[in-house]
Amino acid sequence: MTDTREFAADVLDYLTGFKDRVTAAVKAIDTDHAYIHEGIMFSTYELQTISAGGTSKIAFVTPDSGRGTYIHWRPSLVSTSGDKVTITLYEDTSTATGGAAMTLTNRDRLVTRSAFATAKSGVTITSQGTAIDATYIGGGTNVGGNRSGAETGEKNEIVMKQGANYSVNTYNGSTAAGTVFIKLLWYEESNA
Repeated sequence: MTDTREFAADVLDYLTGFKDRVTAAVKAIDTDHAYIHEGIMFSTYELQTISAGGTSKIAFVTPDSGRGTYIHWRPSLVSTSGDKVTITLYEDTSTATGGAAMTLTNRDRLVTRSAFATAKSGVTITSQGTAIDATYIGGGTNVGGNRSGAETGEKNEIVMKQGANYSVNTYNGSTAAGTVFIKLLWYEESNA
């Protein structure tokens, strides 16, 4: 039988890793941070120039139900040189044609797991489906410095349908061309 003091010492050694070195408080990390460490948080991004009145589209396809993986969508980070930019997330869009595959990055660079979702930029989509979320960036006179994305993820998360087509449409409502940076962020959880 293990000596109670040995067991207590082992537990104390284990718990010491959860204690902050300076304050001695218990360490805590938020859910997003934990998902990064679990190797299930992913991102992709694009820098694009969109003409006045133009729209850029990204197709995003979730894994089918047979995989048992659910996509938890987080608010997009957007930065633009222009004004009057609207980013809309559509669900149940038609299958995208054309475009180029985007690089999907696992936020934990120590693991090799790849995303089950796919994304393509510069696509053509004939039927938009249903708008389920949007972000609008107002601003001045196309002079830049406008951005969005500082919302916390938990309040704005969307659990996406399995095996569905989505599109992220970035519309430039300005009277001049503008450069737009958009980062997409999600995690892929089993049996959500």
